[in-house]
Amino acid sequence: LKLLEEAVLEEKGEKPVNRASSTADLAISANIPESYVASSEQRMDLYRRIALIRTESDADDVLDELIDRFGEPPDAVTALVRVALLRGEAGRAGITDISQKAGTLRFTLAQFDMARVSELYARPEYKGRIRVEASVHGEYTSDYRLWDALSEFAINEKVGMHVHLSETKAEHEQCLERNGLTPAQVLDCHHVFDTRAIAAHCVWVTPEDMRLLAKRGVTAVHCPVSNLKLASGCAPVTEMVKAGMNVALGTDSSASNNNLDLFEEMKAAALMAKVTSGDPKALPVEAVLMMATVCGARAQGREAECGMLKLGMDADLVLLDFTSPHLMPCHNVMSHLVYAASGHDVVMTMVRGQVLYAAGKYPTIDL
Repeated sequence: LKLLEEAVLEEKGEKPVNRASSTADLAISANIPESYVASSEQRMDLYRRIALIRTESDADDVLDELIDRFGEPPDAVTALVRVALLRGEAGRAGITDISQKAGTLRFTLAQFDMARVSELYARPEYKGRIRVEASVHGEYTSDYRLWDALSEFAINEKVGMHVHLSETKAEHEQCLERNGLTPAQVLDCHHVFDTRAIAAHCVWVTPEDMRLLAKRGVTAVHCPVSNLKLASGCAPVTEMVKAGMNVALGTDSSASNNNLDLFEEMKAAALMAKVTSGDPKALPVEAVLMMATVCGARAQGREAECGMLKLGMDADLVLLDFTSPHLMPCHNVMSHLVYAASGHDVVMTMVRGQVLYAAGKYPTIDL
């Protein structure tokens, strides 16, 4: 952001701002206060509108709408619009040279960092468990310059790609309006899925999207608790699996999930599939447990080393205490794991044979 802001101001012949002060202030205070817009749904909608700002006209339209609906915006909101405008201006074709310089600089740094980080995490003590991959946040928060650069980078470096895809109806429909294509189709045109890729959410993907993503080998990461909390919708998990896609489970961030409990995700995924299909047999526990284990390993390209308890594979496992009252009696272990257990029932975690947690203690962490 600092590079882009300075480049845009220099292109306009204006003096660059004091980056040590005002840019830092933007980073701290750039948000929409509840005192200005009380409704969380309206704030989310405004964040999406601001994220789509590309020109001064776009910025003026957003500010006019804010004034009409909520009154004069506070400085924090004006700053947020200004930051979005700077990012949009830096990516416009009218200042290709500046944008290209900034993009090339960032890309060169990414290559340099990739080499250093890969070397760092190749050290024996990390045992190859930490991997570095590329990421495009989403179609609606970036443009083709980033997609082209990062896809080329990921392909050349042989690393995976992560992207948020069709999480909300508005995101999906606005992409169609801008491009005449869905987010999956647009990103595919720019080779984002030409490497092993993970697409988070996939709530509003179409049947055509599913076939395309299956053909590219893209994994959908289903985040049911986050999707429910944000009212994003219900991902068509069964349909994606039938289309040939690998579907794993995720939590999304603590901002939209809170407790990051994968056991809770399993239960939510199973219940969501049943209520959306009207079929109590939809997404059985065996399938949900696979999504949480085998499919997750496959998504990360680790299916040959972990994801199941099998001779020759990594000793990655958790143990649960099934003597707690809420887990007794137990007539079906798999059903209990999905519908009754939680992260609080885990009494031991082991990774590659090393105990990382046991009986409330973390032997590898100095707490």
